[in-house]
Amino acid sequence: MVKSGVRSKLRMRYRFLAIWLIILLSMAAGVFFYATGRHMAQVYDRAAADSLISAKKTFLHDTINNVIIEIERTRENFYQYYKNMLNSTENILVEYYTFDPDNFINISSRLISSAAYRDTFEMLIYENTSGELKYSSDSRFNGETTNEAVARLRDQKQQFISFALQEYEVIIWTCSDSIDQIVQAETARKIHSYEFGNDVYIWVNEVINYNGGEDYAIRRIHPNLKETEGSYLSTSTQDAAGNFPYLEELEGINKDGEIYFTYQFKKLNSDVISEKLSYAKLYEPYDWIIATGIHLDDIDALIADSQKEAEKAAATLLIIVILAAISAILLSWLGFSLLDRWYYSSINRELKHEAYSDSMTKIPNRRAGAAYLADMFRELRKGSQAPAIFLFDLDKFKDVNDTYGHETGDLVLKKFADVIQANIRSSDYFCRWGGEEFLLICHGLKQENALNFVTKLLTQVEGAAFPTAQSDKTIHITFSAGAAYPQTRDISADDALRRADRALFHAKANGRNRACHNTGDENEDIFTCMSSSC
Repeated sequence: MVKSGVRSKLRMRYRFLAIWLIILLSMAAGVFFYATGRHMAQVYDRAAADSLISAKKTFLHDTINNVIIEIERTRENFYQYYKNMLNSTENILVEYYTFDPDNFINISSRLISSAAYRDTFEMLIYENTSGELKYSSDSRFNGETTNEAVARLRDQKQQFISFALQEYEVIIWTCSDSIDQIVQAETARKIHSYEFGNDVYIWVNEVINYNGGEDYAIRRIHPNLKETEGSYLSTSTQDAAGNFPYLEELEGINKDGEIYFTYQFKKLNSDVISEKLSYAKLYEPYDWIIATGIHLDDIDALIADSQKEAEKAAATLLIIVILAAISAILLSWLGFSLLDRWYYSSINRELKHEAYSDSMTKIPNRRAGAAYLADMFRELRKGSQAPAIFLFDLDKFKDVNDTYGHETGDLVLKKFADVIQANIRSSDYFCRWGGEEFLLICHGLKQENALNFVTKLLTQVEGAAFPTAQSDKTIHITFSAGAAYPQTRDISADDALRRADRALFHAKANGRNRACHNTGDENEDIFTCMSSSC
């Protein structure tokens, strides 16, 4: 009775000790996880802010580059359009001359002076015999010879055409500046029409002086400040925080041709000023700094909301962790039980792998091949396509063992398996069927291609150098192959295997180093054979 009472008291003490231990561990875990949760929330907030800023930068970068691509496309289209007009104008002038050569100059000048031509086209007409300039729509060319005019147009990189009409030499060209003005006007129209969310828009400043200073640039396009378009800008301009955004932008453009920077600016259609992240890139043909930006105040609001949610989550987590810790101790035995099951399952998988693998060649063995054939035949019953079945047997393998020893025989088997695996598809199934015999199953291989396929393997093996137990000596071997396809009347995969085996025997009996395809049935064999191409 006394001993029983003592044991009972000891059990109670241990129980109370265990309970207090659980409580203390749970409290310690709760405090740890609470503190960790707060820290992780702060880390998450910083990472989220960095991620959002990175996403915004990507958006700004892609937006500006897409605008530049659109400008280039528009510019190319307009230049091509006016190039085509040049060619058309040449044809028109030729017709004028053919129709009325005496009035050619008057008619041609009226054409070039018409509304469709006068802003973008210029023309010079020279008399061939005297070289005299008979007509000029551009006074800058007065007094210049034909060669001088052509040289000037080339220097200015103008699109021009020069052609002769008996007594006249005619030069017509398009004015690049006029075309670029059309492109710029079209670009401004498009940028004003763009619609983005989050107060995003695109603006363009044309740089006059890359050294900065007063009137260093002209504001060309600005959807948020349309009334200021055409006004001059200064690098000494400050934002609400005392920063010099135009100076920072110009310095970045001069250094890298592009820049990300932040400054304080008012929101679209609003007087609210907030921090803005901008990306600007130089478009050199027009000396344009094309930029866009996005306000960052939404990130601060998002982080504030996230911190409030993190506080609530941390408090909830403290309670959950305590309960989870207690539950984890009570359920630990279940974990060990599952761990035992996993361990024994892993052991079983390893044993099964060893049982289904050939230890020498490291490929599946006959047991695995038989299981694969059984599964394959079940799939055939469901309507899947019949695969090609090949049986391989090394020719005169006994002579290899007798001449070079069984160690060499093992090396030859390994090398043979490696050569075959290197020349078949990953979807093909290859295993050692026994001794020097191997099985290959190829899905999706048409019957008319079976012999060509296996003949290539014959050639690869025949051309390979096989190692021997003597490290400095190699030998060459061949093999024979039998092929067959499962048929609808087959009862099991063994029927196709027997046909392939008879085809293999036929290949052996007819000279070896060849492949035979048995297209017959159980009552009659029909063999088609092909030997190595070596």
